Amino acid sequence: MSDNPSFVLKDILDVEIQQKPVPESESTKGQIHARLLIVLSCEVDANEIISGKYRATGCYRMEPLSVAVHAVSNLGALLSNQSVAVFGCGPVGLLCMALAKALGASRIIAEDIIPDRLEFVKTYAVTDTFLPPSMDKGASGVAFSIRNAQEMKEKLGIAEHGPRAIDLVLNASGAEASIQTGIRIAKSGGTFVQVTAMSPLTCLLSLCKELVVRGSLRYGPGDYPLAIALVASGKVDVKSLVSHRFPFRQACEAFEITRIGKSPDGKGIIKVMISGPDVDINEV
Repeated sequence: MSDNPSFVLKDILDVEIQQKPVPESESTKGQIHARLLIVLSCEVDANEIISGKYRATGCYRMEPLSVAVHAVSNLGALLSNQSVAVFGCGPVGLLCMALAKALGASRIIAEDIIPDRLEFVKTYAVTDTFLPPSMDKGASGVAFSIRNAQEMKEKLGIAEHGPRAIDLVLNASGAEASIQTGIRIAKSGGTFVQVTAMSPLTCLLSLCKELVVRGSLRYGPGDYPLAIALVASGKVDVKSLVSHRFPFRQACEAFEITRIGKSPDGKGIIKVMISGPDVDINEV
């Protein structure tokens, strides 16, 4: 049997590395497909794929960037010099901000409950950040969203109309409080895009503000080519999002720091990568 170490999840927190047969196919098409699957699983950079070189650096980031392209460019229809607010500083939210910057947004606001991520995004793509207040004990989600939106408007000088208004709000967190806050800070006649799983919307407020409310499910035709072009031209930085990288045989450690939210040295996680069995992380 060829050397093919595989990560096997036997139960919660019970994993081991096992040798598994290498998938084989009789058809040329199947061989190419299998090769691409192996390439993609080993952290391959899209630019290297295009040039015919298979180095481990970043193809995996084309998928979340394509999600951002679909939400910001296609559904959000962002124009140059418009303002954007993004709720959630996970990889998809961060790439929504990076795309907004690449498309010429005049103002990009990031909101998240994790201070480390807000610190990171200050040097990555945004003009403003906002850390929401703690929810009062016994307060409803609606009451909190009203207070949160008000504090956000006061601190960042957000208006309902005019140049200080928010043209496009993207929610990449899925949290109900973030959705309700986002709708409250969007300008009248603005656009709200839900990028992840949907929670209940404040329908009446959306109607009163005449918002364009759209749901974004992954990506569509043309999103991948634009994502690749933006990275190839240097307009979107995807490499900076990888905060931690582990060799294949330390996959358990990678999952553990993802669960905790930070590594033993206290560094907060953004994107944790597990390299393929034949990849030396020191050469990535």
